[in-house]
Amino acid sequence: MLYINAIKTLPKVTVILGKYQDREVRCLAGCGQVYNVAEEKKTDVNIAVNLMGDAVENAVDSMVIVSGDSDIEPAVQWIRKKYPHIKITVYIPNLEGKQERGTAFYKSIGVVSRDLPLADIHMHLFPEMVPGPNGANIQRPQAWVAAS
Repeated sequence: MLYINAIKTLPKVTVILGKYQDREVRCLAGCGQVYNVAEEKKTDVNIAVNLMGDAVENAVDSMVIVSGDSDIEPAVQWIRKKYPHIKITVYIPNLEGKQERGTAFYKSIGVVSRDLPLADIHMHLFPEMVPGPNGANIQRPQAWVAAS
C-alpha cells in the first residue's frame, strides 16, 4: 500500500480502489475440497462513476481508459452521447493471438479503441521509484513487474 499511496502524489494520477471479497469455490472433479478465492468487486463501477463525474464537472477534454471490462461500456457510451466534445480512447488488454475484445462496440459509438498487447505491458508500468510523503523513495513491488 506504500507504493499506491506514493503514486497518488504523481501529477495527473488518481487512484481508484475496489475491494476483494472472498468467494467459496468447490472442486469440480468431485474431490470435495473447498477453496476461498479473492474476487475483485466494484472497481469497474468506481471507474465508471469517476469517468462520468469528470465529464459532468467538465474536468477533462480527453479520457484514456485501459480496460477490457465490458461493464465500463455503458458509462463510455453515456459520456460519448452527452459530452461528444470529450475525446475518448480505450486501450483493451489482449493476449497475443487472441481475438480482440470490445473494439466493435466502441467503434459502433464512435470511440477510438486500440488493442494493448499484454506482451507490451512492461513498457507502461508506473516508475520503479516514487517519492513517498516523507521524501523517501518507495519502490514499485517486484510482483507487479513479474506479473507483467
